[in-house]
Formats: sequence, structure tokens, C-alpha cells
Amino acid sequence: MNRNIAYQTEQLARYFSRNRVTWPQIYESERVTIDGLSLDARRSVLDIGCGSGGLGLALNERHGVVNYTGVVINRSAAEAARGMNPRAEIQDVMEAA
Repeated sequence: MNRNIAYQTEQLARYFSRNRVTWPQIYESERVTIDGLSLDARRSVLDIGCGSGGLGLALNERHGVVNYTGVVINRSAAEAARGMNPRAEIQDVMEAA
């Protein structure tokens, strides 16, 4: 049976709450790929492994995306994501377990 990794540190949430939250902080290869998707405010984005949800903020900044759902396995990262982007739907799969 496979099990999810239980992150035991708050550093993950702190890192992702300060980094990768604006469009220039997203890796160039990701920016090129995302720009090719024709995203706009009418699109919904599902981010599996969203960390603290910073991609949702960056997508809003660049493409106007407002329908962002993030899925994460770290409670502190989920809390940080909900605080940074209250319009986003953030699911912590460990809460459901």
C-alpha cells in the first residue's frame, strides 16, 4: 500500500507563501507552457500539489484566472493558501483521510 508523505515541517508553507506567488517567480518553462493554454477569467484551473497556492495568484495576475482549485497534502500549506487567496478552493487531502 502506498502512503502519502507526511510533511513534518512548517518550512514548506513558509517557502511557498513567499516564493512562486507572482508571475515572474514561476519557472520560465512553466510560464511558456501556461501561456500556450489560452487561459482567461472564464477558465477553471486544478492544481494538484499546489503547495501554498501561489500559482493561483500568479495565474490571476497574468491571465485573470479566478476559478482556481488547489490540492495539497500539507495542512500548514493549505492554511497558508486559504489565507493568501481566499477566493480559491483549497483541498487538503490529509484532512479528508
